[in-house]
Amino acid sequence: SRPSAKNTLPATLLVTGGHDVLQDEGKAYAQALEHCAAQVQYLHFPRLDHGFMHFIAINREAYRAAKQIAQRLRHLCQTALANECTTNAESSTQLN
Repeated sequence: SRPSAKNTLPATLLVTGGHDVLQDEGKAYAQALEHCAAQVQYLHFPRLDHGFMHFIAINREAYRAAKQIAQRLRHLCQTALANECTTNAESSTQLN
């Protein structure tokens, strides 16, 4: 059986670029988290470098990537918050 980290690890958003020195490690880490049943989203931008977020004001592709990252992060946070509220409600019901 697979080890489960679903209730112990936070939801994770991993981002790499195609010219990122940490691309291989990022992808491997995302796969390891998935193997542990953790909630993980992996975004890869093949034409961008490590640190591309510093260039969103001058690079259109970096800007579009930043918008996509923000959307995914917003969704991840909303999902995590909804799950936390559900868990707290269930715990509260069990105590009564």
